[in-house]
Amino acid sequence: SVKDSIIKCFSMGSDPVMVSADKLGIDASTVKKIVVKCKNGTTSNFGQIFFTTNSDTAWDENKSLRFATQPLDGKFTEYSINGSR
Repeated sequence: SVKDSIIKCFSMGSDPVMVSADKLGIDASTVKKIVVKCKNGTTSNFGQIFFTTNSDTAWDENKSLRFATQPLDGKFTEYSINGSR
């Protein structure tokens, strides 16, 4: 659900996925950071954001940003991901 510009979701699987609408019109060259606030109830120590571009619409590792997470975190933690790569 979305409320006050916040997307709330729950994942029950081992590889959670959330997909946005196509063609958001975001100029990625202006994105300095991406902020994610989440709980990590797994032993995984990283998260990953995938993206596509107008010239390359395939999802792959080359178009992704990995970030460190706190495993088995019982609280919501804010992660700031460097978006300028």
